[in-house]
Amino acid sequence: MLLGCVLIGSAWQFRSHKKTGDSMSGLVLAKQQLAEGQLDLAEASLQSHLQRFPNSVEALEELRWLYFNQFRTREIEEVLETHLVRFPDDVGAAIELLNCEFRKQLSREGIGYLREVDQKQPGQAAVQLALGYCHWQIGELDAARTALQAALSQRPNHRETRYIVAEFLLEQGEFESVTALVAEEAGLKSVADRDDERVWWLRSLIAERQGDVAAAYRAIERASLKRPGELQYVHREGLLLQRLGRPEEAARRLQRANELEGFQSELSEIVLRGRHTEPTPELCERLADLLHEFGREVPSQCWRQFGRRLAMSNRRP
Repeated sequence: MLLGCVLIGSAWQFRSHKKTGDSMSGLVLAKQQLAEGQLDLAEASLQSHLQRFPNSVEALEELRWLYFNQFRTREIEEVLETHLVRFPDDVGAAIELLNCEFRKQLSREGIGYLREVDQKQPGQAAVQLALGYCHWQIGELDAARTALQAALSQRPNHRETRYIVAEFLLEQGEFESVTALVAEEAGLKSVADRDDERVWWLRSLIAERQGDVAAAYRAIERASLKRPGELQYVHREGLLLQRLGRPEEAARRLQRANELEGFQSELSEIVLRGRHTEPTPELCERLADLLHEFGREVPSQCWRQFGRRLAMSNRRP
């Protein structure tokens, strides 16, 4: 009975929490803006509403879908993990956290929706960023560049915009432009901007390109410290340690990367088969262990606690 009450399948839905005094005016405004295709304004309205009412279930749902349709996976993760810190018993949010990592929006499908929004409200920065990303993913590089440049010109200090544009330019071999975007003096004003480990990942690639392997290693080490379970960071650490003539350390990091790759494959298999939507106590424990390996302690604890509740329920006469 407990399982049926708590699990929600793959549909997005938070468990209900009491919303005493939760004025709906901000949410109504956000929904109106969404209907009119004003995604930038809707995002601001939802964020403002959630600052006042952090347990507003409907606002969290709307913000998650807004980010999903714009391919903003990192921000979905941040929203969900923040929610789980407040409500650690919400296994529905933990399910969606796994879904957002392994059941991603398809670029060709997303582009149709984004074009419709762009026709309603042309030129919005968030829409241009998402369009640029989608065009890039399907190989339409000229269209991607145009849209990404439009997004960056409107929001030159926006963290996600900087990161996506820098990744695009890096793939095109435009290292000088990437360097300008992620340099110390480039205008990364907030702590979140300066501490985003993806900036250090890019700086590591740039330093290696410039022939400074030691600086490349220091940068990727900083990235890995901030997100210790990120496979590509751990793997890169190992490769750079090899180049620095530190074979024993390199072997340990590459072995760790191999372990993480196996854990990632296991997690992916669980999610793509939908097993996480009907878990057993044993699967909950395994999910908790796997997430712990990636340094994801908030969802790890959620799954561990839920597994224990399931086990207790199964033992009842």
